Amino acid sequence: MQNSDFKFEVSVQMRWSDVDHYGHVNNATFVTYFETARIHYLLKVTQWDWQQFGMVVVNLNIDYVRPLEMHDKTLVAVKCIKMGNSSITFEYALYDVRKEEKKLCAKGTTTMVMISLKDNATISIPETIRKTLSDYESL
Repeated sequence: MQNSDFKFEVSVQMRWSDVDHYGHVNNATFVTYFETARIHYLLKVTQWDWQQFGMVVVNLNIDYVRPLEMHDKTLVAVKCIKMGNSSITFEYALYDVRKEEKKLCAKGTTTMVMISLKDNATISIPETIRKTLSDYESL
């Protein structure tokens, strides 16, 4: 996974509560950083109407490469790598960019399933979202 593989990146603000007693960002917080980046990605790339179509996580994988510490600056790259009938798989790379070079801290994937917020049932990916993501990522 190389940064050039990603078209979308966003800085994620670290909070004091993200850091544990050892001065490291808690491992569970990386999931929140991925989620934040994914929301920014969907809003910018697809103009996702989150009040009409929801998404729930059905699978999550994270590989921790190096610790992220209190004074690090975080940058998360995200992209859509696969779409099924109702599922979308996203890939992430989380970097420390405090210094001139980007240092990979974690990488991961989530598989999300689209749901109707009216009846909380699985739905097919709306065609507008499917087309926009396909065009943006050249899928």
